[in-house]
Amino acid sequence: MISKFSYSEYKDVLKAFEGKWKMFHEVSDQPFVLMRHDVEFSVHRAYTLGKIEVENSVKSTYNFQVSCETYNIASNINSEKV
Repeated sequence: MISKFSYSEYKDVLKAFEGKWKMFHEVSDQPFVLMRHDVEFSVHRAYTLGKIEVENSVKSTYNFQVSCETYNIASNINSEKV
């Protein structure tokens, strides 16, 4: 059964990998996690995830598409959050 994604579950995931976050230039032979988000539907949800990541000292990469009406990075409401 597939459940809905929740911010609470996301926080649990971050805690499970705490201390293992790396940026691309920091990759080593030790176990690590690279976090990447493809923002396809909601800039608002991506913004909320970003705030949760900041609260947990996590750095990640967000990839935005620029030509879709739903999540157009150039729209005023979305560009403010980006």
